[in-house]
Amino acid sequence: MKKILFSFATLFLGALTFVSCSNDDDIQPTDPITISNGAFVVCEGNLGSKIPGSVSYLDYRTGFVANNTFLQVNGRVLGGTVNHALIYGSKIYFVSTDDNTIEVTDRNLRSIKQVKTTDLLGKKKGINPRHLVADGGRIYFTTYGKCLAAIDTVAFSLKDSIQVGDHPEGFTMANGKVLVANSYYGTGKGTISIVDFARHTSVEKKVEGIYNPQDMYVVGNDIYVLDWGEYGDASQNFAQIEAGLKQVVAKNGKDVAETVVANATQATLYRQQFYTINAPYGAGKVAYGVYQVATKKTTALNIAVDSPKSIAVDPQTGNLFITSYTMQGGWPAYSKPGYLQMYSATGKKLNRYNVGVGPSTILFNTEVH
Repeated sequence: MKKILFSFATLFLGALTFVSCSNDDDIQPTDPITISNGAFVVCEGNLGSKIPGSVSYLDYRTGFVANNTFLQVNGRVLGGTVNHALIYGSKIYFVSTDDNTIEVTDRNLRSIKQVKTTDLLGKKKGINPRHLVADGGRIYFTTYGKCLAAIDTVAFSLKDSIQVGDHPEGFTMANGKVLVANSYYGTGKGTISIVDFARHTSVEKKVEGIYNPQDMYVVGNDIYVLDWGEYGDASQNFAQIEAGLKQVVAKNGKDVAETVVANATQATLYRQQFYTINAPYGAGKVAYGVYQVATKKTTALNIAVDSPKSIAVDPQTGNLFITSYTMQGGWPAYSKPGYLQMYSATGKKLNRYNVGVGPSTILFNTEVH
């Protein structure tokens, strides 16, 4: 793995200008209709309290939430610290960081396969899987063993792997390349890796203004990073500083990260706009907003939950969902069941639902007709 200075425009964005042309005379098929039936809330549990991860399901038709659904269907727990999940085709994939597994189920949560990442990659590289992305019939995942790997969706066998930076978290794919957020475990030394599996190359880049990257996004020709920043010293009450949603731009011959939403600690991308939660540690007040990529402006949302954990937008209804811990004695109750709050696209509160412990990921159960 190389660790060098390079231009994102050269290695990543430059390739985005090469697109195929369509024939205007081609017959266009009728657009399918996609509907959304409900939402899966993936709950990571709590390692310190020995509470395993779980899945809650909100049925839109009935308005009812079923908790501990994976346990009810399979007669066993999902795993510890279920950090991330995704739906791809007819299957759902869950990452259990503590158990070093990727659990594969159908949409009824019946287990199909439990993939042991340490068996696939070895104990050193396969330890602590973190995030998932699906593309081209493969499921890609990062591990704290400085690895980005891929399995197929039929036999779930290893198809490729490559070294990236230290403690990688979220990542995104575009034009056959992968952008990986290497967190360096919050030490302030975070980097970004660009991976090209076709050439089997991995280049690690230190970008000025990036400290603890957690996720990556590509919108058009623009690269965005969700950065958790650094923590101050005792004189600053160890407050979280320099966190935010940042755009990577070229300045004076080098790549730098410019903050577009200060203090953002959670974000979700929906139709070229970012819904953000601005809740850095030590902040006096949590803020919520929508950042429009086209106008570069943020609109505040009048939203309030106790202690936000995750955010997502239903791609069909446009409704906004935020999960939260409940409070106990003025502090987040990390080992108690949390809740899911639903809002309209403009921030109007619609409903609240009780879910499991540590609700960390929201997935939408859509189908095409």
